[in-house]
Amino acid sequence: MTCNLIGGYLQRCDDVRRYGLGVMVLAGNDEEEPPFEVYGVWIFRGSNVPQEMKDNPDSEYYTFTKLDSSKPADRQKVETFFFADTVPASKGNLKVLERRFFK
Repeated sequence: MTCNLIGGYLQRCDDVRRYGLGVMVLAGNDEEEPPFEVYGVWIFRGSNVPQEMKDNPDSEYYTFTKLDSSKPADRQKVETFFFADTVPASKGNLKVLERRFFK
């Protein structure tokens, strides 16, 4: 069900397609054992979140934090969410159960 929610969110982000790209990650300890956590990293053209992204009704459930590409820690965070098998979470590292790209 959580994967379907991520898919629906990405489908409703279609208006943002010309402004950016992103990845949404479903993370957890095990596929059969909740709770699951959903994380995303988005790269937008310009310095602000596009209004089309803010207009998505599901965006209110996510917290947007601006990353600085000149900082190595922020660059590492982007690489981790796009490519790694585990992601840093509030409760330690969690296994990536599913990753969906938006391009």
